[in-house]
Amino acid sequence: MRRARLIAIPLALVLGVLLVLLAHDIRSWHHTLRTDALRSYASPEGRTRLTARTVLPHGLSEGLLGVEGDRRWLAARQKFTAAYAATRHASELSPEDYRLLNGAEAALARVSQDPSPKRASQAYNLLAVLVFREAYPGRSVVRRLVQESLVDIQNAVRLDPADEPAKENLELTLRVLVAVDLAQQQHRAAGTRAANARQGGYEGLPGAGY
Repeated sequence: MRRARLIAIPLALVLGVLLVLLAHDIRSWHHTLRTDALRSYASPEGRTRLTARTVLPHGLSEGLLGVEGDRRWLAARQKFTAAYAATRHASELSPEDYRLLNGAEAALARVSQDPSPKRASQAYNLLAVLVFREAYPGRSVVRRLVQESLVDIQNAVRLDPADEPAKENLELTLRVLVAVDLAQQQHRAAGTRAANARQGGYEGLPGAGY
């Protein structure tokens, strides 16, 4: 009995120390995520740490708190900000621009599967912004990407009907898609008229025209 008590005492001390260290690491995670979130909103282009300074292996406290989703969201927002800032005023997209856009889009696509509807909606909305930007690589417009952007925004509104920025982007994208379709129809019609003019005749029923 005495021997068991002698063994139990140091084990209890070790366990107590581990619990104190774990509590410290949990507080460090809370502080890091709160600071990163504030820094991200105050200075979107600034860098965030995304990982807390811990005494024990950080995976232990990270797993207990379930902070992976928060880290993934902050990292995706950071990539979005970098890609948007680099391409916002570009007249033509460069290979480096595409690298930034594709990297941010991949990160946001992962967050769009987050179990939180609000966070997933925000990710879809930001994803739609980047895809829409990619739809205008230069002087032309890629209708397929405008349509893809529209689908992303529709998903954002479906997941969070109270997401006002997403609803505004939805209305804008619908207008752009209508304008793109109209412009393409007019272009095709002009091409047809030009082709008929080059042939020097009227494309009608046999025996009609000249």
